[in-house]
Amino acid sequence: MNIEQFRRQVVVLRGRTEKLFAHSMARGEAVPDERDVRLAELETAVEELSVAEEELQHQADELRASADLLDSERRRYEDLFNFAPDAYVVTDSQGVIRAANRAAGMQFDVPVERLVGKPLAVYVHPDDLGDFRSGLNNLERWKGELTWQMRMCPRGCPCFHASVRIAADLPDATQPPKIRWLIRDVTDRVKIEAEIRQLNAELEQRVQERTAELEAANQALHQEVDQRTRAQEELARHRDQLEQLVAERTEALRESLEMLRRTERLASIGTLAAGIAHEINNPLNSILMSARAAQHLRDPAEIDAILKLIAEQATRGGRIVHSVLKFSRAAPVQKQPRDLNTLMRRVNRVVATNLPTDLASRCQIKLNLADSLPVVEFNDVELEQVLMNLIENAAVAADGPVVITLTTSFDPARGVCLTVADNGPGIPAHELLRIFDPFFTGRPSRGGTGLGLSICHSIIAEHDGSITAHSQPGQGTIFTIVFPPAEQAPVNAA
Repeated sequence: MNIEQFRRQVVVLRGRTEKLFAHSMARGEAVPDERDVRLAELETAVEELSVAEEELQHQADELRASADLLDSERRRYEDLFNFAPDAYVVTDSQGVIRAANRAAGMQFDVPVERLVGKPLAVYVHPDDLGDFRSGLNNLERWKGELTWQMRMCPRGCPCFHASVRIAADLPDATQPPKIRWLIRDVTDRVKIEAEIRQLNAELEQRVQERTAELEAANQALHQEVDQRTRAQEELARHRDQLEQLVAERTEALRESLEMLRRTERLASIGTLAAGIAHEINNPLNSILMSARAAQHLRDPAEIDAILKLIAEQATRGGRIVHSVLKFSRAAPVQKQPRDLNTLMRRVNRVVATNLPTDLASRCQIKLNLADSLPVVEFNDVELEQVLMNLIENAAVAADGPVVITLTTSFDPARGVCLTVADNGPGIPAHELLRIFDPFFTGRPSRGGTGLGLSICHSIIAEHDGSITAHSQPGQGTIFTIVFPPAEQAPVNAA
């Protein structure tokens, strides 16, 4: 029940009450039955009035709650309006400001209360007034919403570029329209867009220039390709002749290298002649002096001692001659693919029989052989001679027992490696630089000829390998021999 219906009901009840009262007054005291009826009607009317009053009170409560909610929403809208980061302005259809938020006051550098009542057009750049007025006049065409960009010029402040969006409430003719303006400062964006346009223009110009350069370069490249094609055709005509000439020159060079190698060997023999004469002269003088002394001796024991000395000196001379012959021989070495580990085991077995008894008794040989070692092309007799020479040198250099370790390994970057390491006294640094020189020996008092390591170096070189020595006094010596692997499958060391 609304208020109007309640009003009409109250009027009806009042009329009925008045009629009942008038009727009772006209007739005097009423008949008891009729009086009861009238009282019942009055009670009914009072109850209906009470119900109506309760409904009216309920509606009043609802209206107060609605008014409170409306007031809260209004305050919330005002807060949003006032504290929005962008400028919000409300104008009439003529562009006169009716309301503005704080951002608008800050943007136009004018207190909010002074903005109200001023035409918004006074803050528009003169060149953009036409667009401003056109927007106001064409709101209906744009269905009450319009967005564009123009320049705003606050009094006493630099102009700025603004993105403007307007929305208008267009009620019936009886109510004036309200136009809401959203004004956002986009000066930085406009500057960035201008810079981007300038950069795009520069980039386009550079692209055009680069394109022209590439086209010119492409044309030059085509010309160069044509020239190279003709040059390649010219080279192809001489290729067969050049390959044949290279083959002929390679064969001639190989023959020259072989001759040079033999010449160098003969030159080495010439260089060694003086040393050979000196080395042989020593045992010959000893033999001669011993023989002369033996002529005057009568004691068989003394004669046997002299004869033993003569035999030793003769044997030494024979070793010198044998070493020189091996060092200077010109015959090529006969090599075959073999297992290096097998040779190591054989050398270990024959050390006791090939070395003098006093040396062999002090030597302990240890083997450290790698599995799946690639085969190597070598002459087993000559390589055994190298190993026996290195072992004998280690035994002679040591004053007591010596441990000699034979190790094999494979390094893809270097080749098949063989090391002979001992724990003897080592070699002084000044001698280490000359140990492969012919007739240089660090133990002349012990009968060294100085040819052993020279012969070892020569044999390893003939096997296309290398031999190096590393030693420090008191820490032993390590000889490292490296061979190129043969092109065959690896041989297991088991």
